[in-house]
Amino acid sequence: MVNSSKALTEYNLIEAAARGEFQTVKSQTELGADVHASLSTDGETALHKAIRYGDPTIVAFILGNEVDPSMKTKEGYTALHVVAAYAPEETRVVIVDLLLGYNLVERFDKHGRTPLHCATAQNNEDVISALKSFGANLEICTRDSGRSRAIHIAAENGHEVAMRRLVECGADIHSKRAGGDTALHIAAKYGHMTALLSCLSLHLPVDSKYGATNTTALHIAATSGHEDVVVALLKENANRRMMTTDKATPLHLAAARGHAGVIYALLTGKPIPPPDNPGVSKEGVRGLVDRKLLEMRDGNKQTALHLAVKSGRPEAVITLLDLGSNHKATMMMATHPCTWPVSTGTRPP
Repeated sequence: MVNSSKALTEYNLIEAAARGEFQTVKSQTELGADVHASLSTDGETALHKAIRYGDPTIVAFILGNEVDPSMKTKEGYTALHVVAAYAPEETRVVIVDLLLGYNLVERFDKHGRTPLHCATAQNNEDVISALKSFGANLEICTRDSGRSRAIHIAAENGHEVAMRRLVECGADIHSKRAGGDTALHIAAKYGHMTALLSCLSLHLPVDSKYGATNTTALHIAATSGHEDVVVALLKENANRRMMTTDKATPLHLAAARGHAGVIYALLTGKPIPPPDNPGVSKEGVRGLVDRKLLEMRDGNKQTALHLAVKSGRPEAVITLLDLGSNHKATMMMATHPCTWPVSTGTRPP
């Protein structure tokens, strides 16, 4: 009966903390509830719940009862991780201040992330500043194969605000992950335009290469099919003829994956117009085309048109033909369903 009563007071304590009921938290503590008790479902204590609810008064009260804020949830979160990831905006900096005397700044959760990484993933710029003021290492890497820094997490999530705050606090915008990619490459991969533009405004080289294949941000955006990113990179004078180590241009990569809009952007520097746009003539568009890029061949002597046909990408084939690709140079099996326009040099009926 004693154990059952104790378990009930501890449950009531945790639930009251989650609801922001200070008087109940106080009374259950006075009845002997263990402030270190946690729920079996998520491993969260009353302290973790109070932080989620965003009540500094309850947080301060529980800390005053000699709770250990380094205790971890089932996700491996300390109290400071929970603030960084979940606390309401209006109270999270106050709660951070309550916790920063407990040596939690560089603790890792089960995913290998520190509170700084969690704050960045949530775009919490005020928490980033608070953590920095208490000595957080802005260049600390996650403990996983990617070895990401906070600046890379900001780019991956498209958090331009967090990215700029990290740089203001002294983070190195030029830092690289384990694979050699920078924030610019990461933003290009995920199609995060504002983050990408921030990278460029912070002077990351637009044609910087990474990896064994010497891939640029333009190669990555072309592969991923992000037409708007491609156009933005071209406006910053990205080299559209840049080759990887196997001599693939961004156009080759886009054609092999059937990204017709990207093909159009790479060859003309403009977004693809709406279908049947009366204001755009085929002859006028062809005058904008980078003819040399259109006929460049990769390491296997294939043009973008070869790759579009080989990969079965009819929209890419049609776009390349409309822009003036030489169909007579393409030697493919006529039985392939995509080779009809190649064999005739026109659109299918």
